[in-house]
Amino acid sequence: GFATGDLNQDGYLDIIKREVGFPSPLYLSRCGDNRWLRVHLDAPSPNTYGIGAKVAVEANGVRQIRWITAGSTGMYGGQPPEAHFGLNDADTIDVLEITWPDGTQTVYNDFPSNQRVTAIQPPAP
Repeated sequence: GFATGDLNQDGYLDIIKREVGFPSPLYLSRCGDNRWLRVHLDAPSPNTYGIGAKVAVEANGVRQIRWITAGSTGMYGGQPPEAHFGLNDADTIDVLEITWPDGTQTVYNDFPSNQRVTAIQPPAP
């Protein structure tokens, strides 16, 4: 199995592989000047990570979508419950749109890339 995540907090997804009976190798990504965005969700209890939310990012005319998931499809695998976007050379996020598990939406516009943002779900009406 393996897991991906930004293990050294440089914005690039790294890989750790599980070798049964052997040390687990770690592969740190080297992505040069490519831009990125990590989106962490903060939602009310009991779903504090916003599992099931849809996160969409548009930058330089390219739209990408990620779903916040938990767990994995196999033993010894998984990733953090956050969305990670590779943005090539986009310095600015044009639109960050979150559709929360309850169907409400939050939209943020025009902010810099190369950062980890935490979006907080607004209280229910």
